[in-house]
Amino acid sequence: MPREFRRRTDGARILLVEDNEDFCSLMNLTLSEAGYEVDCATFAEDGMRMLESQRYHLVVSDYSLPGSSGVWLLSQAIERHLMPRDAALLVTGDPEAPGITDAIPVITKPVDFDRLLTQIRTTLASCTHVERSQAA
Repeated sequence: MPREFRRRTDGARILLVEDNEDFCSLMNLTLSEAGYEVDCATFAEDGMRMLESQRYHLVVSDYSLPGSSGVWLLSQAIERHLMPRDAALLVTGDPEAPGITDAIPVITKPVDFDRLLTQIRTTLASCTHVERSQAA
């Protein structure tokens, strides 16, 4: 059986932080079927603990979370060197919400999953921390 072509971003580990259970399940399924390894968190604080204990290639976070916001999570993780600045995507229904800057790409709700996957591939391909060993 011939090996299928794989992008160097296939198999990347993604931390998904989303408090809506149904949307989280849909995102998880979409990302998993696209070849990514996905871990999920419901709260920004849980996401921070996961970032402290594991390495992720990308963090996709909802803006509006119980407790601290997705902006807080991403800015704290970048400030604490738990992830590179270019390894984050923020998902929100309000791209003009407080704290959102041009530094972190925004995916707007309702999410176009084809665009989301394209943005994830583009983001992962541009990140210097995606290892070539994933293409094997």
